Amino acid sequence: MDFDNLQQATIDALVRLAESREKSTGDHVERTASLCELLTELIRENGLHKDEVDQDYVSKMCLVSPLHDIGKVGIPDEILLKPGKLTDDEFEIMKTHVDIGLKALTGLHDVLPEDDVLNMGMEVIKYHHERWDGTGYPHGLKETEIPLPGRIMALVDVYEALRSERVYKKAYSHECSCKIIFNDKGSHFDPQLVDLFIDRHEDFAAVYDMKKIC
Repeated sequence: MDFDNLQQATIDALVRLAESREKSTGDHVERTASLCELLTELIRENGLHKDEVDQDYVSKMCLVSPLHDIGKVGIPDEILLKPGKLTDDEFEIMKTHVDIGLKALTGLHDVLPEDDVLNMGMEVIKYHHERWDGTGYPHGLKETEIPLPGRIMALVDVYEALRSERVYKKAYSHECSCKIIFNDKGSHFDPQLVDLFIDRHEDFAAVYDMKKIC
């Protein structure tokens, strides 16, 4: 097995482990991979972050995006599967899935500190709950302090979650999800990424619906 296939196999194994705890987690990460690929490709096509985002970057973002929620494997069932709103204390525990996910990759990172795929995967895990206005977690970063993989993942993660039924919520329509994301432009999400999303929102709907059927 070559190194690229080993990376893919390792990521798949981690994702399947998370899926074993919660079926919706597995569905979620598969859809977000395709949605991340689409958004990152739109960044490339539109010449944004052109010193950073090339076709290789797009491929890597698709590869590592499923890692963003692997830390949920360490969240107790009574919180992870709760069919209702979390209490403040429960939400604080849920937020620890970021640190749990990072710890899962720490050993690999110690061995391969310069690996681009691994480093991007850790950025996706670490920063996908940061918000453009600085009110996110775990570090309260704002605007371009948040690495681009985290900003991409934040938007895609929310869109997929809005569209999907969960134990604690019904699914929102594509139209309603778009309105929520647009209203959070410049607060939760990078404004440039929201513009790309809204401009091609029908493509995002198509990707979500295709992956839902699959």
